[in-house]
Amino acid sequence: MSISVTRQGFTLIELLVVIAIIAILAALLLPALSNARDRGKSISCLGNVRQIGLSVMVYAGDFNEYVPLAQRDGGIDGEAVHVDGFTYEQIWIAYLNPYLNGGQVWDGGRSKTSKVFFCPSATDAQTYSYTNGGVTYKFSSYAWNARIGYEVCYKTFDIASYSPRQLYKCSQPTQCVLLLDRNGGGHLFDVYDRSSAISAFPFRHNLANNTLYADGHVASVKLLPDEDYLRFYTLLLDNPWPY
Repeated sequence: MSISVTRQGFTLIELLVVIAIIAILAALLLPALSNARDRGKSISCLGNVRQIGLSVMVYAGDFNEYVPLAQRDGGIDGEAVHVDGFTYEQIWIAYLNPYLNGGQVWDGGRSKTSKVFFCPSATDAQTYSYTNGGVTYKFSSYAWNARIGYEVCYKTFDIASYSPRQLYKCSQPTQCVLLLDRNGGGHLFDVYDRSSAISAFPFRHNLANNTLYADGHVASVKLLPDEDYLRFYTLLLDNPWPY
């Protein structure tokens, strides 16, 4: 007479071994998946910056090679964007939004504002915004170079290095910076050295910033030497972009 033995599932030790193997595999795979997700967001961000760059080139073609002003002071010229009863000063986002969103007037980060102004990796804290009357208005998670047409500085205080710029006058367009990732402190950047850049820039893409240059190309850039900040960010050293 033969006796058959029926196995009743796994033993406790076998279950523990399986759980341990799954935990090890998860520990190995999750960082890789996270890195892949972050890489995807960085590529998407570069695409945003590239689209902004294309809109800058089209804008310059329409306006005698001038790139958008960093900020026009509505108090001086009396010109501002009026949307839903709220007044916005003319800033670079307002100039470019119609080129990026089918001619729509910028409305402070709401339905008429192009999504390319917002980095997919940026947190709310890294997106410049303010709240008025219970409504939050979002500017951008990118910042424009304040040295390119900041009207209150060049017109009121007579600081020439904040003057408007024409593309054809830039002697080093592959190096001069127009726009990059910002940490939420404003829609403009104005840095002088590595220490001020560390406080202003988020370096949210593997310790790099996605950056737009005057020739329209984009790149992911690590911290630069101080001399490069003076030359290519503030446009002061050797004046690579005459006004």
